[in-house]
Amino acid sequence: MSTDGAEGTPSAEIPAPTDVLADMVAPPEPDSGQDPNVLSAVSDQPSGATPPATGRRLWPRRRKRRQSGVRALVEWVVVIGVALLVALGIRQFLFQPFWIPTGSMEDTLVAGDRVLVNKAAYHFHDIRRGDVVVFKRPQNWTVEETVKDLIKRVVALPGDEVTIRDCAVFLGGRRLEEPYVDGKCTEPASSVIDPDGDGTFVVPEKMIFVMGDNRTGSADSRVNGFVPKSDVVGRAFVLIWPMKHWRFL
Repeated sequence: MSTDGAEGTPSAEIPAPTDVLADMVAPPEPDSGQDPNVLSAVSDQPSGATPPATGRRLWPRRRKRRQSGVRALVEWVVVIGVALLVALGIRQFLFQPFWIPTGSMEDTLVAGDRVLVNKAAYHFHDIRRGDVVVFKRPQNWTVEETVKDLIKRVVALPGDEVTIRDCAVFLGGRRLEEPYVDGKCTEPASSVIDPDGDGTFVVPEKMIFVMGDNRTGSADSRVNGFVPKSDVVGRAFVLIWPMKHWRFL
């Protein structure tokens, strides 16, 4: 055996080129229980690379994102639908805004104001004198056909004896204090409700007597007649617009 370098040190045997090539391509020894015909999924991948799927298909990220977007859209549609139903229910049964088109309720309300009406109020208590109410236009009232609802103040209830004289209103012989009319003269009723013209009449059962606060510029029960209680939509309880006029009624 030949020596190379330091004396007494055997030189390494140089393998044949064919043996080196064989070592380079030879598959690694399989671990215990691994099929030798299946290469390791990790051995041929560069460091940090994601290994490919081996037998089980992975769920694509794009499909996951698409399903997540569809689910979010459905949730928003449900939320908006529920909100609309709640809003419609509130408008139908609880509260509804109304716009004031004329000056018949001045100075309490002026044209262009908006009020909020409590439609459930009279399910819990009866109509009261002094309430500002919205009611459906009675068929015998001489107002424009386009007008569907009106707003006035309740002055007298069923069975009340009303007298209008000296620019004032009397209930049962006692003068009614009405600070909201701002000193305006209350003109007498017409023959529609006061046939004998003596200025005194009685409100029939299931009816109410209403007038606008603008007593010199309101076509109300004095000229059109009584209002059925069943036509009352609700009680206007707050002025909501314009904001600078916001207040309870």
